[in-house]
Amino acid sequence: MSYFNNTVLNTIKGERRYWKNFSKAMTPGMTVFGAMQTCASVMAPIPVVNVFSIIPLAGGAIVYSANAVVAPVISIFTLGGSLSIPAGAIFEVKTTKNCEIRG
Repeated sequence: MSYFNNTVLNTIKGERRYWKNFSKAMTPGMTVFGAMQTCASVMAPIPVVNVFSIIPLAGGAIVYSANAVVAPVISIFTLGGSLSIPAGAIFEVKTTKNCEIRG
C-alpha cells in the first residue's frame, strides 16, 4: 500500500501558488501603510501638527510589519490551483469538503 501512496503523491503536480498567495496576503498591510503615509505627508507641512505626523506613519509601519510576519503562514495554508494527474494513474480521492470534479 505504501508504494501506491508514494506513486500518487509523486505523480500529482499542482500549480505552485505560494508567491501569488503571499502578495495577496500582503495587500492589507500595504494598503494601511500607504494610507498612513498619505496622512503623515498631509500633516507634515502644518507647523504645529508636524510633530505628530510620525504617529500615523509609525502605526502604518507596525501594521505592515505584522502583516509581513503573518503573510507567509497565510500563504502556506491558502488553497492552490488546479491539479494535473497523468493518464492511467491509479489514485484514491478523499475530500473533507464538497468539491467539483471536471474531467
